[in-house]
Amino acid sequence: MFKHIVFSCLFLAALPVSASADDLARGEELFRSVCGACHSLTPGRHRTGPSLHAVWRRPIGNVADFRYSAAFVERSKSGDVWNAEALDTFLKKPRRYIKRTRMQFKGFKDPADRAAVIAYLKSLGK
Repeated sequence: MFKHIVFSCLFLAALPVSASADDLARGEELFRSVCGACHSLTPGRHRTGPSLHAVWRRPIGNVADFRYSAAFVERSKSGDVWNAEALDTFLKKPRRYIKRTRMQFKGFKDPADRAAVIAYLKSLGK
């Protein structure tokens, strides 16, 4: 547990208080080239994965008109939300964060790439 707390503090400290235009542009580029194949940003417009419109601080696995995998349905019962820590952990290794997810993406290895995508998603607001 201590390692988790230390990591969380270090990760959150590494996130910029407000993302630069370059960070947001990089995040948008990564989203469109990697995430955009399976996720849209349009409310109610799902692809293989759910729309990520207003994903920031949204409860995990909680888009009413999307059919989630059993793994996501189970995770949604935790009450966790998509915040910086959850998104970073998920985007690093999706199958480690939500076991048995149907998502095929292996994850972003580079913490800067994850931070850029997170900053971009956060910038889109609710």
